[in-house]
Amino acid sequence: FINIDDLREGSNQKSVLEISHLPNYVHKNFALENKEWIDEFFLKKLIDAVSPYIAISFDIIHFAADSDVDRSISDPRKTVTSNILGTLNLLEFSRKSSDFGRFVYCSTDEVYGPLKEFEASKRESDMQSPSNPYSASKAASENLVNSYHVTYGMDTVITRGVNTFGPWQDYTKLIPVAMEALFKGKKIPLYGDGSQIRDVLHIDDYIR
Repeated sequence: FINIDDLREGSNQKSVLEISHLPNYVHKNFALENKEWIDEFFLKKLIDAVSPYIAISFDIIHFAADSDVDRSISDPRKTVTSNILGTLNLLEFSRKSSDFGRFVYCSTDEVYGPLKEFEASKRESDMQSPSNPYSASKAASENLVNSYHVTYGMDTVITRGVNTFGPWQDYTKLIPVAMEALFKGKKIPLYGDGSQIRDVLHIDDYIR
């Protein structure tokens, strides 16, 4: 397991304490949008270092993202650069690697845009209508992933999970914010006028 994480907002090193000592686990602290760190030579050395634990090929599970909607609105260039360019760099590395297996891209249901009151849940085939720079960057990354599947024949999978919650979640997200407010006897803050509809999914169910 090679964990690429530059430990920016939302990252928590305590979440990997239980596995950080294992011989088949490596953590590298760099940003995916920096291509010079993701060339084949550099990552190949890492893969060779853990090669006894790799049977045939390696897979990439890509769920790194600047996912804060408010930050994407205040600084869209940073979000777009991180999410789209980071995805492109990983795709290019995968395409040029002879021992690459599958590319799993974890997207978001937000690519469909907001759900209206009493509107039926979205289906996979529904039209995308992202409504903020974050969701637009995820939709664009999806298109990149799909284009590499069609153009280069790469084995790719795209998931569109709803709001995910679970242990180690960043304190800025809805459920941790609500729980902290309850523990402190404060009112739960609402987004906007509170009429927005949210679906939530536990991380274990997402993984399964």
